[in-house]
Parts: sequence; C-alpha cells; structure tokens
Amino acid sequence: MIEEDQLGKFEQFGNLIQRADAEVKFVMEFAKKISASHVLFMDLDRYQLSLRKSSITPIPFSGILMRPYSRLQGFGWKNRFKKYLAKRRKALQLTLLLRNKNLKSLFVLNDKESVSQLNANHKSSVFKYIVEPVHLKSLTPKETENLDLSEIKLLIFGTIDERKNIPNIIRAIHHLDLDSKISLSINGRSNSSVYTQKIKSLIEQFASERFTIEFNSEFISNDKISDLFNACDIILLAYKDFNFSSNILGYSALFQKPLLATKFGVIGDIVRNYAMGTTVDPYSFTDIAKGLKALIDSPIKVNGKPYLSERKNEYFVAQLLRS
Repeated sequence: MIEEDQLGKFEQFGNLIQRADAEVKFVMEFAKKISASHVLFMDLDRYQLSLRKSSITPIPFSGILMRPYSRLQGFGWKNRFKKYLAKRRKALQLTLLLRNKNLKSLFVLNDKESVSQLNANHKSSVFKYIVEPVHLKSLTPKETENLDLSEIKLLIFGTIDERKNIPNIIRAIHHLDLDSKISLSINGRSNSSVYTQKIKSLIEQFASERFTIEFNSEFISNDKISDLFNACDIILLAYKDFNFSSNILGYSALFQKPLLATKFGVIGDIVRNYAMGTTVDPYSFTDIAKGLKALIDSPIKVNGKPYLSERKNEYFVAQLLRS
C-alpha cells in the first residue's frame, strides 16, 4: 500500500512522463528493498517510455499491454490518418521498450492475432497471449425463455459515449420491417451532457408506440443489472472505433443472451469464435438492421460455459506467474 504522502508527491508532477519516471523508480526501489526477483505492471501502457531506461529498472519486469497498437484502425481519411500516426508512435515506444534486457514478457489480453502480429513486427517472442478474468459472482441469471415475438427487448448497457453507437442503432431499429413491438433499454452513465442531449433528441424523434426507448443514466445496482440482462432478448454491442474487449461479453455468456456486435477488433473475433451472436458493420445502420432481423428471425441461445470456464481468476494468475 502506497502512503498518502507519497501519492501526493506523485501528483505534484505536472508532466506525465516525469510522474511515470518517479513512479517506476519508486516501485523498483521498493522491489529491491523487499528482495523481489520480478516486478509485474498490471497496466504497463503509461510506463512504456520510463521502462525503456535500464538505469531505473534493475529488476526483471513484465506487464500487461492494455492498448496494443495492432488493432487500431480508422474510418474516413482523417480518422485513418490519425490512427496511422498513433500506430507509428506506439510502435516506436515499443521498439524502445524492447531494448531493455530486463523486460521478460508483455501480455496482451484476449487477442491472439495481436500477439502474433506484434511478435512478427518487432521480431520478438516477448508478447504473450493471456485471457482476462470475468468477475460476475454477484449476478444472478435466470433460465432463459423462448423469444416472445410480440415484443423484442433490446439492451444497451455501460458507460454511454460515442463508441456505443446509439444514433446508428436507433436509426437501424426505426427502419426494421417487423410486426413485433420493439423496446430499447439504454442504461449507463454518460460523461458528456452534449451526447446525453443528442440521445434524448433522437428518442423524441424516433420513439413511437411500436418502438419504445427508455434511457436510464442513474447508478445501477447489481440486483438491477441482473434484472436488466434477465429481461432482455438481445444485447447490443455494435461499438464503433473500439478495438479491444468488453465486459459485456461476460454478461452475454452468463445470462446466455445473444449479442449484436461489431464485426471489427477483438469483440468481433470473440463473438464469432464462441458463437455468441452475430457481427455487423457498426458504421452501417442498414447492416445493423439486417443483423438484428437475423437474430429475431432465427433466435439463438448462447452457451456461455466455454467462454466463462477459460476466464477464471486462478487461470489468469497462473498465466501471469509463469512470466
């Protein structure tokens, strides 16, 4: 446990790189004091530039690379160019980090493709695949029922921001040609009042007797979370501009509810590999509508056991300790 006064000293640094240097130096000095033989950084990304310096890393170390550049991609020329520059910068940072002989392993969560690509790009074997654990013990799933075609219940859950792709999803549902009533439940806090107002405006524009939309931005307890996932028919995960995994995959597996998910990145790979739903182009509301209709016309029941059984805490810890 780091003392409050020490945390205060870290917070005095106005420069993030200087603060990272100070934190790495503190960790290494403490590790040396307790005669540790290895240091593990659970989120190594912010320390990449500091850890390249062998002068402040006398002890062998490993870490989890939370945001590898290999999955970055953009849509539209401006976004593509921005992501290209980000990839070049992140690749250079890793190249410098890999020169440190005390670096033993860089773990990448849930993404075998990135591990292979990064090892090939950097002519290395230091990048290793690791499965992220899922923590869902306090949730209580009920036996799933057959799809009631009189009303299709859709769920969006989690922090509400641009990546949730809510405008495209609402437009897609609006254009669905179905006899069923559709209810969309949006649940999660938003950090942007502008985006919140945008959603409310879309609700006013598209909500109808046939298509109802509920938007709840309040804190959601575990009991309420269980109620939401037990009640829904399909979970919407058609994220845009998001290249990593999501804890919503664990909810889908636990509650055995199908996903309508982005076809890109780690999420798309996992949904296809574990048969957890269907994947779509999140930038196309017509493709989202087509995917939704497919899930409604041909309902599937998710078998979440394989996904959950590979994501236990003991297995995660064992993988890290082998570093």
